[in-house]
Amino acid sequence: MKVNGLVIQVESWAREELAAQKAMATLLERQEQAVSSNDTDGVLETTEAVRVHMEGGPSRDRRRRELIGRLASAFGVAHATLTLGSIAQRAEALGVPVTGLLAVRAELRDETARVLRLGRRISSVARYHQGFLNEVLSILAPEKDEADRPVLLDARG
Repeated sequence: MKVNGLVIQVESWAREELAAQKAMATLLERQEQAVSSNDTDGVLETTEAVRVHMEGGPSRDRRRRELIGRLASAFGVAHATLTLGSIAQRAEALGVPVTGLLAVRAELRDETARVLRLGRRISSVARYHQGFLNEVLSILAPEKDEADRPVLLDARG
């Protein structure tokens, strides 16, 4: 297949991935709200929704790897050297239009960063809640044996 067709397919994959990342961000926002408001049912519901959503990841990843491999062959380079940006540069040098690919690449980069930020915030809030609950439990039901009491360690070294 010609590079032009492969670039169109990569752009299509990138749009699909962008939609998946936007959907994940929406789920994570709902999950963050549930965790922050201590809504156990909401946390369970959104966690299951995230798990189901993530099941689509491997098939999108297989498609990406296949397309990158075909482009690597077309460009005569190792597949590990190709990114959406480098694909756009190489294709543009061959006269293939890449405006759409570059636009979706920028949006995908931003949305992926948003998903990562949301995941980190949820993790942070969950750790806070866990620590708070452990503290409350140790006050309400202290251990009789001093060796069984929790100890706060600074793991940073």
